Amino acid sequence: MGLDGLFSSTGSYVETRQWSIAIHDYPPKVDRFLYMSRHINDDRAVVLFDRAAGKLRAAKYRRLLTHAGARAALKTLHLTPT
Repeated sequence: MGLDGLFSSTGSYVETRQWSIAIHDYPPKVDRFLYMSRHINDDRAVVLFDRAAGKLRAAKYRRLLTHAGARAALKTLHLTPT
């Protein structure tokens, strides 16, 4: 797409939302894209558009807080479960 690291490092959700809308509306009609996570700098994050729904299916799942790495992830992201 020709975007640099600023795309995923900006604190402005207004700007990233505008990029997301532009990517969603521009051909080819992509259904998702990967980018470097702003919160975990050495890992990727994903944007899924609504048109990807038909390609997704639930595998095995469990409650997030029962996952072995959940507490560490919440701490890293400075999140508190409710």
